[in-house]
Amino acid sequence: PNGVDLDYFLPKDSRREPDTLVFSGKMSYHANVTAALHLVNDIMPAIWAKRPQVKLTIVGKDPTPEVQALATKHAGNVNVTGSVPDMRDYLRKASIAVVPVVYGAGIQNKVLEAMACGTPVVTSDKTVRSLQPGYEHALRVAQSPQHFAESVLQLLNDDADRVQLGRAGRAYIELHHDWRAIVDRLACIYQAAAAP
Repeated sequence: PNGVDLDYFLPKDSRREPDTLVFSGKMSYHANVTAALHLVNDIMPAIWAKRPQVKLTIVGKDPTPEVQALATKHAGNVNVTGSVPDMRDYLRKASIAVVPVVYGAGIQNKVLEAMACGTPVVTSDKTVRSLQPGYEHALRVAQSPQHFAESVLQLLNDDADRVQLGRAGRAYIELHHDWRAIVDRLACIYQAAAAP
């Protein structure tokens, strides 16, 4: 599986900003562009209808004109950063990391890194197909735009649930995606393959 450097992607004790969502990734990659547009156009209106103060930050290099236009269209609610010195700052400040991937394959590092930082994650079912059993308690999986919005709103309304989910996410990453354990497993595979 993909691994995470758990000494680098580490939760901090600093207070998270209320009503803040983050979506991260290389913002010229077509799957991330599609996800960002889906998030703002299909999910966020239902969130803003109940909590108009919610802010979304889209973090990642090379945002396309379509993605940049989201910040203009939704000024005050959507911020598109482009490249940033350190993604962890945004993951650690956000109330929730949102990953509404519409299509794609494999494990999404953006999900693993957010969980490693103790950030609660709401994601689509496309991102969990490659995860190990037990992920069900470590993040929220939404099946539709409405369900996604409801999951985000439920977490924004429940501080204790957000904290618990962030801790469960970190524990899940420590158990299944610690690079040190993955490298040890890989070394055993190599040794077994090289054995006479």
